[in-house]
Amino acid sequence: MWSRVAKLASPAPRKPSTPTAPPLSTPALVAQLESLLASSPSPAAAASLLDQLLDALKADSAQAATADVLPEGIEHLLREGSLGTLVGLVEHDAGLREELVRWYGRAIIELDEGWLSHSAVNRPLCAPRSPPPRPGRLAGRHTSLTQCPSCRVRLLRRCVDEEGGLGRAEELAVVQVMCTVAARIKTVRRSLSLALSRAP
Repeated sequence: MWSRVAKLASPAPRKPSTPTAPPLSTPALVAQLESLLASSPSPAAAASLLDQLLDALKADSAQAATADVLPEGIEHLLREGSLGTLVGLVEHDAGLREELVRWYGRAIIELDEGWLSHSAVNRPLCAPRSPPPRPGRLAGRHTSLTQCPSCRVRLLRRCVDEEGGLGRAEELAVVQVMCTVAARIKTVRRSLSLALSRAP
């Protein structure tokens, strides 16, 4: 009897833990996203991979040695014009377009103030159609970088020009990201004015 009680009271053997795969790098996630979006996936599938990309960018930013040096993952994304490519892949799909608009809004809020100032970030979102700039030398955080031709597609303009108008959810996402952009610009200008006022 006592042996039975002892057996019942003894802890169950622990199951071996399943090894977790290391998180994908920013270039790997971008490549996966481009491949996924080219196959017309569900918005939920795209949103999941976009969330992983934002987490990778935040991790890259946290590991940057100094504020004046671009992390390797972010440098790759900007240099290759990856956001312009993503915009070009979703411009004709309302559901995917909405997810990318929402992602832009979160990225502007969750990444540092300099994120939106990169031309490879703001041009695909809202810059006028124009030829991509000449390749620039990677010097600082706010340097204009090489862009792909698809960066000439404006994500917000594509939403506004949608025939028949936008669905309510996409319209709300567009308004929210425009407010986020305006708030970020205002914050950057205030910080710059404060820095200049304190300069000797």
